[in-house]
Amino acid sequence: MMKESGRYDEFGGIPGFYLKENKYWTIAGREGILIPFRNQFNQIIGFQYRIDSPPNEVEIKANCPNFKARIIKQPDLVRVSVDEEIIFEDTIKLDKKWTTITHGKKIMGWIRVVKGNRYYWLSSANKPQGTSSGDPAPIHIAVPTTTLESWQIGKLHKARTVWLSEGPLKCDIAADYIAKLYDPLELEDIGTTFIALPGVGAWRLAIPIMREMGVEKVNICFDADAVSNIHVKKHLLECAKELKKEGFQGNLVLWNEKEGKGIDDLLLIHKLPQLRKLF
Repeated sequence: MMKESGRYDEFGGIPGFYLKENKYWTIAGREGILIPFRNQFNQIIGFQYRIDSPPNEVEIKANCPNFKARIIKQPDLVRVSVDEEIIFEDTIKLDKKWTTITHGKKIMGWIRVVKGNRYYWLSSANKPQGTSSGDPAPIHIAVPTTTLESWQIGKLHKARTVWLSEGPLKCDIAADYIAKLYDPLELEDIGTTFIALPGVGAWRLAIPIMREMGVEKVNICFDADAVSNIHVKKHLLECAKELKKEGFQGNLVLWNEKEGKGIDDLLLIHKLPQLRKLF
């Protein structure tokens, strides 16, 4: 609720906010960048936060029941247990290689220390008057800053062509640079609106939103490792097949992976991708 002074005194129902000590509103989560998710009506429907220093985590491949491993002291002191019995405790350096854990003569499993997740959904579930991040995860509509400044809250954003990608921060950056790097006449055809998925597997959530926005053409713009990453490639092919079935026109956006993993990385070095017509 907004007071006449322009200050908010009620944040109930907004993911991540909760009433602390029944006195004041605050935000759950760690220090980092707060990233809003906007829907097609320029309404903020969720937040992610990108933490500054993600902690390390342990990945495991178990070879027996109740094989567990965790970091007991950052960054790399690991404890491994089986049925609550500690069988290993030592430092394991951050590496892609697996360390074999044995007990007696038996291989119990394999572990490796990896960098933890940098992105988290902002949620205040289970806190006083708190709100969860919601399910399913929201879709973010990214537009150039100049467009955002004049976009009225509650007004449906219409776009004939959109770029379908992943991650709100990545797409916010890309939308701004698309508008700067392309000729205005080209922009009329390729579009400046990005639809940011919360993950590549969530592409189905975008279809009804694109319908509502009046989209006719989709630039499929997954990360450059879509060719080499089996998981990403699978979702890309399924997405392209369904978009064609639904009657959309489609382009595949390609660039050299060495020049950037995401489309934002490529545009930040002032290079442009190739657009190849699919259907």
